Amino acid sequence: MWTFSLALYAREGVADLCLDLQDRLGLDVNLVLYAAFAAARGVQVSRGDLAAVEGGIADWRDQRLRPLRDLRRQLQDDGDERAARQAMLEAELALERVQQHRMWLARRPAGDWPTGAGELPLRSNLAALARHADIDERELEALASALEHLLPMLVTEL
Repeated sequence: MWTFSLALYAREGVADLCLDLQDRLGLDVNLVLYAAFAAARGVQVSRGDLAAVEGGIADWRDQRLRPLRDLRRQLQDDGDERAARQAMLEAELALERVQQHRMWLARRPAGDWPTGAGELPLRSNLAALARHADIDERELEALASALEHLLPMLVTEL
């Protein structure tokens, strides 16, 4: 899941879309990436699945990851704070990876997920995410449009 997330997040526009959803709506980027990862594997997730995933990591995320992110964002990206800000960004990414691992352990299926053959249930997974996060599905439209073009390519690349 981590390799997939890094590859998807690095695609043009994806990081900006995800961070906008995080900043404007409080949506957890790792939950977005989880829904996309499941879709890339041909797995449809429900609102309940996403609630269970988030329930397994919410306290941990809120006590460790979010405070670090908030502190990093207070630091300037120039002058004497630049090195500290960069080190905090690296620590934040390490915690993001831990969070994804915990999400995977909490909700991995028995056996392996499919490899993405067939139709990819991206829009269904994002709709479930919108319901789980109690946001309007239209808020995810730009992301859905971007990912619809990227997921088939990533499935064949990874």
